[in-house]
Amino acid sequence: MKLHVIHNERKKLQCVFNTLVIRNESLERFYKGGLIGFLDKHCGEYECNGKITVLCYMGFEFDQIIDDLVRSGLKFLEDFDFIDAGVYIIIDPNREAYPRNIKQRVGWLKGRYFNGYVYVWHG
Repeated sequence: MKLHVIHNERKKLQCVFNTLVIRNESLERFYKGGLIGFLDKHCGEYECNGKITVLCYMGFEFDQIIDDLVRSGLKFLEDFDFIDAGVYIIIDPNREAYPRNIKQRVGWLKGRYFNGYVYVWHG
């Protein structure tokens, strides 16, 4: 078993390039081993707070992870979502755009672009 620092204090978590956002409650309910079981199997660049876990990759390594979530009973756009945060960073390479909210496809997730970064939080 690997050691993990599971939760941080930040309500808003940073997204970089391709980001998978998963409700922790859904992992605990459906995924074998819950959040820890998921992180043990799919370690990578992740951040967690009390409500959500975000995994960020520059490439397209999510197919296997998404298949695993679906096989475990989680539902896309209900328990997890995919965000291409790179789109916002690419259209503002000098990080000069004003802060703005980013409309999300799921009601439980909020997003904001600020100072060249995309942040999400459970809301």
